[in-house]
Amino acid sequence: MILFLTDGKPEDDVSGYSEESEEKEIARNADILRTIITRNRGMNNKVILFTYGLGTEVDMDLLEAMASQNGSAYGVDTSVDIQETVGQAILVDNPENLRSKMASYYDHYANPQIDVPTFSVPHQGASGIGLLTVVSLPVIHNNNFEGIVGIGITLEDLFSDVTYFRQGELSYSFIFEVSSKFVGRTLLHPLLPAPNTVDEDPVFVHITSLERSNEFRTLLNHAIIDGDNFAETTAFVSKRPIARGDSATEGVRVVDEPSQYFCKAVGDGIPYVICVVIADRDKQTKLDAQTPTGSDFMYHRIDISHPDSVCRNGKRKATTDHSTVKFSPNAFIEPKKYASGKETSALVEHYTEYMNDVTEIITSNVLKENIRDTVVATAKIEDIWKEASRSEANQYIAAYFMGTDNGVFRLYPGERLDVHYDHTTRPWYKRVKGNVGKNVLSVPYKDAFGNGYIITLSRTVTV
Repeated sequence: MILFLTDGKPEDDVSGYSEESEEKEIARNADILRTIITRNRGMNNKVILFTYGLGTEVDMDLLEAMASQNGSAYGVDTSVDIQETVGQAILVDNPENLRSKMASYYDHYANPQIDVPTFSVPHQGASGIGLLTVVSLPVIHNNNFEGIVGIGITLEDLFSDVTYFRQGELSYSFIFEVSSKFVGRTLLHPLLPAPNTVDEDPVFVHITSLERSNEFRTLLNHAIIDGDNFAETTAFVSKRPIARGDSATEGVRVVDEPSQYFCKAVGDGIPYVICVVIADRDKQTKLDAQTPTGSDFMYHRIDISHPDSVCRNGKRKATTDHSTVKFSPNAFIEPKKYASGKETSALVEHYTEYMNDVTEIITSNVLKENIRDTVVATAKIEDIWKEASRSEANQYIAAYFMGTDNGVFRLYPGERLDVHYDHTTRPWYKRVKGNVGKNVLSVPYKDAFGNGYIITLSRTVTV
């Protein structure tokens, strides 16, 4: 398969012509078509060509001839049947639509079926709810096609267990597609943005660009062959990509990590494979039981808890009385339920009572059992931050913060954060996890707390 993008007409020299003319243009186009058709015949017509014209200065007649590999309009012999290799020519008149238009080549392979649902290319929902796919079926009445019925489902809802999977520091899960026309397209992977954070149509990545081991390629081939019946558990030294920060702009480094892969097809005609990867040397940190002091916790919703004194940190309302805490989804027993819920006054009151309960009688059916111990343990750093805030260097510091792998984020000065803020997905957090034991300085980036462009200095904490 070849994807060809141009924003103009060809300008190659043509033997026998000195000046531009209609005859020269036809001869030039004929040379192009002749090369394409001849070369493809040499490969048993296996190559499919998709052409894209960007803007208004392109020759769509030529692009359509290239995609169909039909040179008859230019006097080129096309007697060999190449029906199976006909591609598609698409005009992209708006550059903002370039990504989605070029991703649509997947749709060209769609194989209409009456009783099997079709899953569309994941795309950005119009209401800003993140990536979604449309599941559709044709409506047939008296053997006549009447239309399409479909529903839109966000990837976050469809695969919430994968989105919020946490099993130690080195383990993860991902999903890719293995339908006959979309083999290898990645839907979810820790190196890609979370589906609820995507604000534009994505550029799709083949799974072998993220899972680079030869053994995984063998696993992928098994998934293609076995289809709905695919299920495999295998162990090998995987090529583990570790994000250097924002993987899209800062890249990754690859390390060898002995791991076990547990992969299974969803089945029932749904063309997805789910994999869980458990690293052999993975570990989960669990703190010893901590005793609450009664003042370890203030939730980030200072608009609800109303601290005694309020100030401004940059452009945002804040408090220097306490650091504030926010939980990321993996701190909750049911991450998806939290992520789609509202932070009500009753919920904030429950968090506060549970975290500051010195009797340890109050229980929580919302947060995982180790979260209170983490909150109490991290509260000890608040005094250090307050002391540092009185130093002369504090005028250059926008904020002090600490994030844990089980989902606790503590910030000073305390302030309200966006409900979707998850420190475990931020580049500074990924960057320092990939550089354990080092002082890590970020590239300048736009602060999520409203302080403009900042630089983060961070370091891992081990227990």
